Amino acid sequence: MSITNRKRLRVTAATVAAGAITMAGATLASSWGAGAQASVTKPAAVRISDRGVTADATIRKMKFELKLSAMPTGTITTGTTAAGQQFVEVDVYGLTPGSAHLVTLHTKPIGTLTADATGQAAQTFDVAGIALRDRVRILDGGAGTHVIAVSAATGLESGPYPLQAVEAGFPAGSMHGQATLVYNPVAATITVTLSAWGVSPGTHAAHIHLGSCASQGGVRYMMMDFKANGRGQINHETRVITGVKAAPPATGWYLNLHQGNSNNILSDGNPTINFRPLLCANI
Repeated sequence: MSITNRKRLRVTAATVAAGAITMAGATLASSWGAGAQASVTKPAAVRISDRGVTADATIRKMKFELKLSAMPTGTITTGTTAAGQQFVEVDVYGLTPGSAHLVTLHTKPIGTLTADATGQAAQTFDVAGIALRDRVRILDGGAGTHVIAVSAATGLESGPYPLQAVEAGFPAGSMHGQATLVYNPVAATITVTLSAWGVSPGTHAAHIHLGSCASQGGVRYMMMDFKANGRGQINHETRVITGVKAAPPATGWYLNLHQGNSNNILSDGNPTINFRPLLCANI
């Protein structure tokens, strides 16, 4: 069984082993766990866009209605080379930055997928055969870990076939959520109200990050963990972020609900496997 990279891989095994997760030449080890300070500026002019932003012209509040998408997400494509070699190509984002994941076709392992420093992975695996209705599965780590994404069943065409996020104990496609963000320049606060379904019971870390759901970056603002009940629901919980001196930019921030809690998503400043996004929305 051989693995052929048909797309770029942005993290090498040596880099991951050394624990140096970098982006744009800067080490991110310290930025994942510490909120950066916003620069002091006048409140930006109110934006009205298709992202659900509304405004109070008196105090220039900004309100964002966000649909949280399940992570990881992406596609798989199947095919055969000119030499007759069958392959499965995986293109995914929303993984723990720098993480490694066993990939299976039906139930047979076909190789290991490695995420780069932004949580993206694009890799192609040579396979011995692809049957109709086979599914590709991505595990949370090595053999014996939970499935975190599964593809639609393969057919006569090459795809692409969508990947659907899976949270242990819940059927594929059940994880979803929504959030409201309100920026108040007078109070210098961002108020986040979040609801979610199909997430593992217990506490989950959540942050406003720099970057996007497709290209993860460091933490901008931290919040107290959100708590899911025994049915996997987070019911309209609110957190208030203080000391916010600038409005959210037009692009470049995203809201991320993690699989783990604030005590286990980092180790020595680097993301652990528990850092994996469960739900995400660009702000």
